[in-house]
Amino acid sequence: SVAGNSSQLLDKVFAIAFAIYEIFVGISVWRVSPKALRNLRVYFIVLLGVGLLNVIFGLYLSSQTAPAQADPDGGPLAIGLRDVFGCVIWWSYFMRSKRVRNTFGRYI
Repeated sequence: SVAGNSSQLLDKVFAIAFAIYEIFVGISVWRVSPKALRNLRVYFIVLLGVGLLNVIFGLYLSSQTAPAQADPDGGPLAIGLRDVFGCVIWWSYFMRSKRVRNTFGRYI
């Protein structure tokens, strides 16, 4: 269907744009850019939001499908949980690490 194709295209465009932003943020942190921590904060907020949406969507899908039809890769629920937990772990690192404080002069 046309709606399904446009949705898949939108998903791919978002994934590519987000990947480019991830690279940009990674380079800005690596180069200790003055705006690196601000960029990182935006990245974490977007990642957390997308992760939570994936968790919600994954829970909805799991309630609608039979267990035999489950996605072998874990589907959106597993991806969302991975993103949320990863975000929480890295956010806490950038909030408490002495190395971050010494490198950037402040925390995230």
